[in-house]
Amino acid sequence: IGDWSSDVCSSDLVRLQLIRKPGRRRTGDTRSVFMGWTAGREPWLRRASVSASSPGLTERDLKELAAGSVPSFGAPAGEPVFLVCTHAKRSVCCARYGIPLAQALAVRYPGQVWETSHVGGHRFAANLVIMPHGLYYGPVGLAGATAAIGAYQRGAVALDRYRGRAGTPRPVQEADHARLASTGSLPVEALA
Repeated sequence: IGDWSSDVCSSDLVRLQLIRKPGRRRTGDTRSVFMGWTAGREPWLRRASVSASSPGLTERDLKELAAGSVPSFGAPAGEPVFLVCTHAKRSVCCARYGIPLAQALAVRYPGQVWETSHVGGHRFAANLVIMPHGLYYGPVGLAGATAAIGAYQRGAVALDRYRGRAGTPRPVQEADHARLASTGSLPVEALA
């Protein structure tokens, strides 16, 4: 995850999301970069600040990431990150609903909220992705997003507007969603 640019690049192993602080346009030479792993029972998220003139990511870091190994790059993020899709070039709805949501969430969760390039499912705008577990919610307004974040902070997955988890095969997500629907809530650690 790096600062905002033009498009999302993805593969089966690594997905790149371009991010920026809500309402902020690029200033200075320093960029925040996050690397995370969402699959399995032990997801992780690392953060580093790098200079735009000499990025600190190496090919080795990316290979470790693709393998699911924690790279030496950066340090543990220390707190969850909340991504809100605001990618207007993909869908104007993402910007129309995502930008105000990102700005409102940034007031409630300073330093944890980032506008992001397209996360998929623009028909679900506004989309929220909670990292490091990669939990997708949408469409959400401020109340729904706050409820999802609150559940996550308590170690649970909220049912309302839950779309699934990044890095998890569809049949496993369907089974998790069925368990979630039958109970109304599910501990994050109970996700397959």
